[in-house]
Amino acid sequence: MTAASLAAANAAGVGLGSSLGAGLGAGAAATQQTGFVSELEINDFPQHSRWKVTHRQTLAGVTELTGAAITVRGTYVEPGKAPPDGDRKLFLLIEGPSEQAVRQAKAEIKRVVEECAEKALRRDVPTAGGRYSVM
Repeated sequence: MTAASLAAANAAGVGLGSSLGAGLGAGAAATQQTGFVSELEINDFPQHSRWKVTHRQTLAGVTELTGAAITVRGTYVEPGKAPPDGDRKLFLLIEGPSEQAVRQAKAEIKRVVEECAEKALRRDVPTAGGRYSVM
């Protein structure tokens, strides 16, 4: 898939999803040559979740499981700031041979993000029954 064909899909008004909650119907675009394309914005995820979903091993696992190719695009933009001219916030470009492959890849990425968030919550909660007691 070339940048020109992606730009043409955007110009044609094909909606590309940009959040975890976006359904694939609104988030996938059928391309003429390669199959289906979807985007998932990850810029606003917690740092550990962003790292995990952009890590080579995670991406390779999702690709092997679903058959969809995942590419990290854009740059990280701090909350409250606008992206530089001509650039976009950090996102994943998901390309697959079928709508099902893209949907499955998106679901797997969502699962990884939720898993990271759950681990972070468990790590931040103090455990009961420490060594010392307060009198």
